[in-house]
Amino acid sequence: MGTQPNVKEFARVEKITDQRFDDLINSLKEKAARQPAQEVVFSTIHGITVRDDERAAREASDIQQGRQRELSGAEQKLKLFGEDSSALHRRLKAADIHPLAVLPRTVWDLIREKHGLFEFNFNPDNTVSADARDIDELCTKTLEADRKRAALKSTIIAWCIFLSCASLRFLLLPFNRESVIVDTMLITFGLITAGFITMLNAWNDPNGESRLSALEMAKISVDKFMADKDHRGRLLSLFPGRRTPTDGKLSLNVQFPNPPARVAEKILRLRKFGIEYSVTAEPAAVDFVPPLEDQLVSAIEKKVIAIAEEERRLAAEMLSRFPNDPIIHIEQGSAVAIIDQYGDLPFEMAAVEEAISKTDLFAGIAMK
Repeated sequence: MGTQPNVKEFARVEKITDQRFDDLINSLKEKAARQPAQEVVFSTIHGITVRDDERAAREASDIQQGRQRELSGAEQKLKLFGEDSSALHRRLKAADIHPLAVLPRTVWDLIREKHGLFEFNFNPDNTVSADARDIDELCTKTLEADRKRAALKSTIIAWCIFLSCASLRFLLLPFNRESVIVDTMLITFGLITAGFITMLNAWNDPNGESRLSALEMAKISVDKFMADKDHRGRLLSLFPGRRTPTDGKLSLNVQFPNPPARVAEKILRLRKFGIEYSVTAEPAAVDFVPPLEDQLVSAIEKKVIAIAEEERRLAAEMLSRFPNDPIIHIEQGSAVAIIDQYGDLPFEMAAVEEAISKTDLFAGIAMK
């Protein structure tokens, strides 16, 4: 099952991160201390090519200044992270909470990526925002399909009436010159009647709107969404990038496994001191209450629909088969404090350590 990510694991990641910062700074210092080699440069002046030592000196100076700016920027970002980290520690100390670790946002995102974890930031009403684009696309396709069915139905009815009139003419009268008037009348009657039926259908379906009720369209769209994707696929659709979108048009209620007393106590203290926190978990630890299909239909302003028993059974089986691993954490600018974790997430320490060793940690620290 792997090693449970406890105090030692996160502390080790924190130590590896500190060492990576030191290595990056030292590398930049060594680079800035080395004088760039002044290469031989030629310039063409009025069609004559000459060796230009002055230009070569300027280019070498520009390179050196660029290295100094790079070092200065890295030191400023490291200082900014240190300030954010200190601010996090002060806020948590006031609530008598000691984080398992304080990491740069870049490192925290690496851990999430390596373990396929989803991060949830909550709205004031205790819901999370979700992306509605896939659901909207399904609704659009359902509407277009229904319009095509309505148009096809009108066409079939119109042609049936027209062909019936034409057939009636040949059954009742032999073809001759005297029957031209009757032929014309029957064909005209068939066309007028077909047109009337088409107009009547359009009147019942103004502007080509769907004949499906809003609830029926929602049921079809949501049923297809649930059938086409497994639990993880739905989460990826609703939470692109494995995070709650800042511009999500859906609001959903998520549910995680009940925490042990140790974690519950910290959650209550965070609430008492007004410290907002996020929850990160693997897909198997994320549930929806009410069920996801009911919430999606309600989000499209429809009444709640019945849940398929097979979907409930599969969801329950998945949750019983896989581990649950919610991690409580908060952010301060470029720093993330890991408050606590429960469950048994197989921690890929080797993969995390390798990723950190190859990552420019300063890239994830934005200057204020």
